[in-house]
Amino acid sequence: MSQLQIRNTLLTQVVATLTPLVGDNIAFENKDFDTTGVDTWCSTHFNPVTSDSLGKGVLSCDDERGFMQVSVFVKLNSDDYDNQQLTIMDELKKSFYNGAIMDSIVILEVTINNGFIVDSYYKRDLTINYTSYQQRG
Repeated sequence: MSQLQIRNTLLTQVVATLTPLVGDNIAFENKDFDTTGVDTWCSTHFNPVTSDSLGKGVLSCDDERGFMQVSVFVKLNSDDYDNQQLTIMDELKKSFYNGAIMDSIVILEVTINNGFIVDSYYKRDLTINYTSYQQRG
């Protein structure tokens, strides 16, 4: 799969999972997003990391690895604490469980980091590590 196909496949599933939870409050790379008046929102980042050769011939393939990061922001000092944020993370983990296969993308691992304060929001990141094989010829 090409980088574009990998990104689009992962992003389609991310958006399908997030839309019922946050509506259209999703910030995409290289697109303006205004957080004014928004209590909960998410951002997505696609990060191709390595490309390893699996053979020497033109008909061999490459192992493409990387990660999709979804950051979930909730209003700081909310009466709900981080419950909504963790609910969103749980729904994403249901879609991107370890070993899941989407087209020819294999989800290797899904991790969540500790939360931290960013401006007037509490932010937590979910990282979806993947691998996919790309035919050369």
